This record gives sequence, structure tokens and C-alpha cells, in this order.
Amino acid sequence: KWEQVEAGLLTDAVVHLDGRVLVSSSRGQAAHLGAWNVQDGPTLAADRQREKHVGTQPSIAIGLQLTSSKVGGDADLAALLVRIPNRDPSREEYSLVLASLKDFGEKKGQVRLWTGRPARQPVLAATPGGGYLAVSGNRDHEILIYAIEDLLAGKQNLAQAPLRSEGRVRDHVAFVKNTKNEHGLAFSDTSTSPQARGAAPRAPVQGDLIFNFASNRLSDQIQGWKLDAPDLDQWRVRLGDGITVEQNGRAVGKPFPLQRRQSVTQVALLPPITRKTPLLAVAYQELGQTNLVLFDVATGKDFRVLTGHVNPVRALAFSGDGRYLASAGEDQVVNVWSLRDLDQILGKQGLLRGLVIKETGGKLAIAEIIDNQLNEANRDAIRKAGLQVDDTVEGLVSEGQLRALKSVSTFYPAIWQSRPDSQVMMRTSRGDVTLTVDQGIDEHKPLFTLFVTRERQWIGWNPLGPYDVSDEKLQGRVGWHRNTGLPAAPTSFGPVALHRNEYYRRGILRRLFEKGDARVAFLPREAGDEPTLTVWIDELGPKPAKVRNNRAIIQKAPVTLGAAIDNLPPERLGWIRWQFNDRGWKDFSRDLGKTRKADLSALPWTRGEHNVQVVLRTHEVGAEEKTARMDLLFLPEPPGVEFPARWLEAFGNGEVKQATVRAAEFSVL
Repeated sequence: KWEQVEAGLLTDAVVHLDGRVLVSSSRGQAAHLGAWNVQDGPTLAADRQREKHVGTQPSIAIGLQLTSSKVGGDADLAALLVRIPNRDPSREEYSLVLASLKDFGEKKGQVRLWTGRPARQPVLAATPGGGYLAVSGNRDHEILIYAIEDLLAGKQNLAQAPLRSEGRVRDHVAFVKNTKNEHGLAFSDTSTSPQARGAAPRAPVQGDLIFNFASNRLSDQIQGWKLDAPDLDQWRVRLGDGITVEQNGRAVGKPFPLQRRQSVTQVALLPPITRKTPLLAVAYQELGQTNLVLFDVATGKDFRVLTGHVNPVRALAFSGDGRYLASAGEDQVVNVWSLRDLDQILGKQGLLRGLVIKETGGKLAIAEIIDNQLNEANRDAIRKAGLQVDDTVEGLVSEGQLRALKSVSTFYPAIWQSRPDSQVMMRTSRGDVTLTVDQGIDEHKPLFTLFVTRERQWIGWNPLGPYDVSDEKLQGRVGWHRNTGLPAAPTSFGPVALHRNEYYRRGILRRLFEKGDARVAFLPREAGDEPTLTVWIDELGPKPAKVRNNRAIIQKAPVTLGAAIDNLPPERLGWIRWQFNDRGWKDFSRDLGKTRKADLSALPWTRGEHNVQVVLRTHEVGAEEKTARMDLLFLPEPPGVEFPARWLEAFGNGEVKQATVRAAEFSVL
């Protein structure tokens, strides 16, 4: 028999070796440590000699561990994780307190952990037999480790550097545009005040990072970048029991209804830009689950579920043209979602909300009727028809004809093709029931996801697989998780590095942003995406006039080799080199930007075939090489002979006579 032992908010409990149950709680608005005795049977009784406040008012004990003041000793300390609440969550304080079990509740040590809302539920752990305490949950996703010996000595220092992930929580995100009309994504890289719920995104500030889609580069240089966001001067989002949109102080449309267990973490408003009515993006937590949905203010219905975050979303921003949504959260990633296809679902695709259909015995039947999800018309229709769970559904009736449906894979698509607010007649075992179709709901994955490390390296990917990365080391951080079905190894992880040849796409984030369609991820490269290399001999020009068997004919030894590089930013160029007749690679002697020049005059040009090759290599993950070759045929003019004057005097009359002339007296033309 369990009876109430004490009033207060119980937060944690552990069993002591002597059979007592130690509990942490909040009593009288202060963190409290107490002990309960286990009497005969399952009855607990508070030990009034062992209870004490261990925190100032107001404070709440949210974690409890038993430990020892000496390594290997008996448990003689209680370690408590204490929260000091504040109306402003960014100013909440968290502390670690050591309390004696011998002098029950007497404070033996304390250290301040952090200020601000935790990234997730804080956790306190202790090494068996004493020695160390570990705390997790701060905004930087760190694990803080303290030596108990240091805490008892009044020291505040960590026992070692924090254990932490490679990423950061992003408190702000926004679309931006620069003076060249290039688009980018800006997000915070330092701990800042979180974006207020419903607040408009802010312009880039010092400490932010910007990913430039055009150059495919991440930078902390914010000069020249401006906010690219919808104009919200007349608009406001008000949070209460629901989420209401106001224009010039007057409510517009229908509010977003909030259920008791839903906690809104962020909301963004898209005013009428491409549509006549505003939309909301709402992020909320429900029973530990992260949710992000799009909501039509005009109809009061959500119509799209955005699946891609696993921890609370803290920042949301629409692009200035309303075609994209960016989100960032405590899972340390930034997601970009395409909204270009909203006209394909809003007002076109249908659903019967609150009515769940199942297959049973080769027939369809009603699996569940969720009353609070039914629209008013359907609630009345179902009540009048007396529909109940397990009633048979034969199909839909149109123009007096029954369209028999025997599987959920045919029933739901049939409703999906019905326009919202239209009516369908469903034939059931209780007769025909006319129902009003609701707005349909679809599910979308991110257009792409971007993860940036503390060292400002990045990897971006589309859920279908294609990715781009600034450092090949990050290829091990993203991959495919598979359920193997094998008891010995139930899961496996395959990093994208194993499939680089198939999925690596340099510049894929730019292409995705420009098109707004994930299908472009698998299209062939566009013209202009690949670098080009052109080679020529200055004395011949880019298009030699004389060509024989694909060889350019030259009659004088060439002097200068030229090479032009196009569609390759300077930062992507690794090196460019040339060689003559496969005799070893050399660097160009002159760098003229996109053009390179090399001196060929000292080469051993002999009559016959020669070749010049140029190769460039890009400087990036998945580096590319481009090669250009020029085949040449060196055919100097036929030689002429100039006769010495003495020879001409002797044979000037055209008669041929034998004579001896020294070779030095001849010159070859």
C-alpha cells in the first residue's frame, strides 16, 4: 500500500545501502534532500530527522546521485543538480551541489555549471565508488567532468577539458543576399540570446557565419550582406492558448490550436506574397517529440509536416520571396525546405481527418474515430449514422455507382484526389454517409541539410544521398543507418565516403537552392559546372590554319605556349603544369589570372612530330583533373643554298663544271 509521504515535487530518487530511499524534490520553492524509511511491507515513511533544503529560494533539484568523498569508500555524499528558474529562460542558472549524508544535508561543495536554457534534459552521473561527477545538458552539448576531491576543497575548475560534439547549437538563421545578388544563408556561430518566438529574423551580426551558395564557401565576413526576409511591418504573431496572426493589430484568419502537451519552441510568419493569405511555420515539442508543421491561417489547418530535426527547433526564417524556409535547432544542423510546390497541395489534396481506416479480413473497416480531429460537419454525420469502430467500409459512391475499395492503399489515394471542402459519399455497413473532405497533409524532407563544425568545416547533403563537403574528414560524419535484423549486430552505419563516386556532387547546394527541387540532385552536371581548359601556341593562335592528321603544322620553332582556365574560381585551382614530348612536367612561367604562359624557345625542336600537354588539378574534396593536348608537326621551310661569289664567277654562264669549294663558304637559308 502506497501512501503520500510528503508534499512537494519529487524529481529523483536513489536507494541507499542501508535500505533508505533518498529523494530530491522541490519543497517550499527550494531544492530539498530527504530520506524515506522502508517499513514492513511496501509502505514508505519520511524520516523527519533526515531532510534539509540544499538550495536557495527559488530552486529545484532536478537530479540526484550517491557518491563518496573518498575513492572506493562508502557512499557518504549526495550530489544534486539544482536549477534556479527565471522568467527569462536565458537567465536560468544551473549548479552542482554536494551534501553530506552523515551531517544530513550539510552543503560540502558547490559549483556553478552554466546560465541559460539547457539544450536537453540535464543529466547527472557519478563514477562507481566516487572520484568524479559528470553533467550534460548545456547549450554547447558538452559533458562537464568534476573531481569530487576538488569540489570538497572549494575548487571550481573542471577535472579535464569538456567532452563535446563537433557542432554548435544555432540560435539564429536567416536568408541573406549581397550586392552581387548572390544568395546565402546566415546563422549564429557564437552563444547569443536565442531568437524570441515569433520574432522576425535579424540581419547578420559579428559572430555569424554566411554560406554563399554561389561560391560554395563559408565565411565570417558579413560586409555586403543584407537580410532577405518578408516585410513584417504590418504583421505580428501572438502566442497564448493558440497562435494568432494579427495585421495592424487585428486578428486574421484562424488561430493555430495548441494542445495541452504541446510546447511551442519557435514560430515564423509568411505574409501574403505568393498567396492571398498568410502561412505559419510552427515548431513544437510534444512528449519529447520534435515537430515542425506548416499551417494555413485562412483554413485553420496544418497541411505539411516537415521531418528533419530530432531536437527542439529554436530558429525559423522564410526567404524574402516566400519560396524557402530555414530552420535551426539544438541538433546542431540547419535545414532548408522548399516551398515552391505549395500550390500543388493547398486547396487540391484531401483527407478525412479523424477517421482512420484499416484492412481486416479482405475488407476495409473503421479503425479509429478521433473526435477532436473531426470537422464539425463530419462529426455530425458520423454521429447521425451511428458509425463505430470495426464498421465495414465498402467504398465510395459517385453518381450512384459504387467504387469498391478493399485496401487502404486504394482508399486513402481516392480521398487524396478529392478537393478540400468537397463532399464524398462513403458506403458503410450502416449505410451511405456523406463526409466533407479536409485539407490534406503531406510530409517533406529537407531540400538540404548543412552541418558546420566548430572549426568551420562543413558538409551539406540531400536526403536522397548527394552531398558536398569542405573537408574529406567530415565524410565519416554522415551516412546511412540500417536495421540489419541480425541479433549480433542489429544496426549498421555506412558513411558517405564509401559511396563518394556515386554521391559526391560539388556545388549541389547551389543547384538545389536555384531549382528548389531535390530531383536536380541526380541530373547530369549543367554546362558551366565543370572547369574547361584551352591550349594554344601564340604564333599559331587558338585555331591553327594548317592541320594535317589532327596535327597543327608549324614552320618556325614556337616561342610561347598559352593556356586559358574557365569556370573555375581561383580558390578551387590546385595547380596547372605543362610538358613537352612527355619529358616531365613544368610550371608555367607567367600567371595572368585565367591565362598562363610558358616559354618554348629553348626546346629542342627537330623536324617531325611533337606534342605539348597541359593538365590542371582542382583543390577540393573529390579533386578533378583536366587535360588538354596539342599535337604538332614541325616542318620548317625547305633549305636554300647561297653560292659564294667565286663559284658564281666560274659557273655563271650556266655550264656545270667540277669544282672544289669549302663548305664554310656555303650558307643554308
